[in-house]
Amino acid sequence: MILPSNDLLSEVLKHDYSERLFTIISIEDNNLVGRYDCGSGEPTGLGYEINIYELMHLMKEWTYKYGHEMVSYHIQDSNEWRCLYAHISIDLNIDKRVGFYAETEFEAVTKACEYILEQLKDK
Repeated sequence: MILPSNDLLSEVLKHDYSERLFTIISIEDNNLVGRYDCGSGEPTGLGYEINIYELMHLMKEWTYKYGHEMVSYHIQDSNEWRCLYAHISIDLNIDKRVGFYAETEFEAVTKACEYILEQLKDK
């Protein structure tokens, strides 16, 4: 499972989720689960959960804030509708698109957002 980076969570949720403070553990029952480090250096029982569909919506809104439009949808792969695809239109220019394939919509959207975050860091 592809999980969002701490940097991406911090950007999208507007809160400090730096690796020093917060460790993403897993996705359980459609919730992204993380634990805080309260000074011991190890994730504690104090946690945070966010529904992955709510997070995905916030990530798509975040891309628009930076002049990108994201669309995610199923594509057919070997006669099965299982593979997911997310594409972003750079600077809302439909002729310039970047695509990201993944096994789940959440993973595809996460890959696309991580790409945008890297582009922002390079500027």
